Amino acid sequence: MRIEELKKRRVPVICKRPALLVTILCSSIFIAELAVSALLSRYAIDPAPLRALVDGAVLVVLLAPLIYRLIIVPMRRNNLSLWTMANTDPLTCAYNRMYLMDVLNREFSRAKRMDHVFSLLMIDIDRFKTINDTYGHPAGDKVLVEVSELFASEARDYDTVSRYGGEEFVILLPATAEDDAFTIAERLRLKAQSITFAERGLQVTISIGVVTYDNDTYGSVEEMLHAVDQYLYQAKRGGRNQTVVSHGEDD
Repeated sequence: MRIEELKKRRVPVICKRPALLVTILCSSIFIAELAVSALLSRYAIDPAPLRALVDGAVLVVLLAPLIYRLIIVPMRRNNLSLWTMANTDPLTCAYNRMYLMDVLNREFSRAKRMDHVFSLLMIDIDRFKTINDTYGHPAGDKVLVEVSELFASEARDYDTVSRYGGEEFVILLPATAEDDAFTIAERLRLKAQSITFAERGLQVTISIGVVTYDNDTYGSVEEMLHAVDQYLYQAKRGGRNQTVVSHGEDD
């Protein structure tokens, strides 16, 4: 689930319309109290204990919105903050490697079980060390952020964009065949080299390796990651700023 989806999850009715909810609950409790009191009076049973119980229930209902606002809402925000810290990269806000591995293992198991297809892109920013050495590390950080934002803006709702480490990113593309994965990779590559930076002369290119799981082509997640890393290496060795797919084609 994306972080944006967590933030936009529907809030309970008690948070949206607490006054209406309190009115309904109190009215229901009051009616129930009258009905039970009448029944107890008919059989000469003291209704005082019941009234005390109902009064306590009414007090809890009246305090419920306040409890929700002061305790539950901050708790949810804190949980979201902890989840974000554990699963995203603090610089780029892309998912981190740990989160990717969790999603990738689940996607691999699902594809193996249901005979589905999915693809992986492994992306490396070309000559990133030179960028840091020439323009400084703040400029390098800016490049990482800009590239990550490009990937996020081009990703589909069910894709997973992650910072794999350093200047490397991995994008998981569920339900995506090799040809479609290659098309997506090429679109990202061309858009990356068109990013403009304030630093004079700074231009970014990326190299991409692509692999596709289809009909048990890979025996494990580790084997698949090793393969895509090799294709990325081929793209770098072949001159950079290109995409290499699992059957060895490039642009």
